[in-house]
Amino acid sequence: MAPLALALVLVASVVVVSNGASTGQRVEVDGNVTQTQRPKHTHRWYTVRAGDTLSAIQLRTGVEIQRLRDWNPTVDTFTLQPGQRLRLSAPPA
Repeated sequence: MAPLALALVLVASVVVVSNGASTGQRVEVDGNVTQTQRPKHTHRWYTVRAGDTLSAIQLRTGVEIQRLRDWNPTVDTFTLQPGQRLRLSAPPA
């Protein structure tokens, strides 16, 4: 794809998403159907890295801090340790 065409697709994508398209929704741009970006939290688990905070994990994964706390009740979210695994989606019912 030519650089100009790619730039136009990227700009059109931003406009379409900002006008109400949902993440993962199929949208049409100039007659072409495309898939919008997948949600950041498609992975069910996150492994804590050195220096991570809940805020940093929220920014990296897109999962709200309260949900991280709710879905990881056995983890002390105030003293995260490298190597800990955090659930990024609701546990199975």
